Amino acid sequence: MRFALLLLTGCAVGPRGQYVNTMWDQTGTALVSHNLGTGLRLRATYLSDSFRRALADERHRLLADPEAEAEAFLATTLDDNAAYHEVVFTAESDLIDDLRFGESDDTRFQLRLEADGTPQPLVTVFQVRRVTPLHEALYAHKNIWNELWIARFERTIAAPSVVRLQVAGGYGNDEITWTADQLR
Repeated sequence: MRFALLLLTGCAVGPRGQYVNTMWDQTGTALVSHNLGTGLRLRATYLSDSFRRALADERHRLLADPEAEAEAFLATTLDDNAAYHEVVFTAESDLIDDLRFGESDDTRFQLRLEADGTPQPLVTVFQVRRVTPLHEALYAHKNIWNELWIARFERTIAAPSVVRLQVAGGYGNDEITWTADQLR
């Protein structure tokens, strides 16, 4: 859609614009409202194989790192994709200062991921405490009002057709769904 609008206006999309469009195509939003405020706004990017390749290309373009380092980064991220479902997300709240995510009841918001309806065990979820300009460039949904997080789930379904990330807490719940086209 964004690309079509740019074509209609006669503007060419450069490498940065192509990457950002790809990132937004992989990104969904979950919103949990509470009374008249936002309990949670979460924007999550699913790290599929094709998106990891685009991310590695953009990282290499931005850093101008040696070809061997770029190839090593790509190999590592593709290996991670074979073992895990990974989601990079930003989270913000109008009501909660101390956001916490996990599987247990003592977290503010529980995260669950299903692949083709099968729960995928949460391996780790952590906040990126030192956000760099590279993080901000690679995840354009990062801004000064939100926090950057990474969640990793064990991949028990090798090539799912549908992946759902559910976020739930005392305020309510919402989910983001990625379909087959986004998962390749």
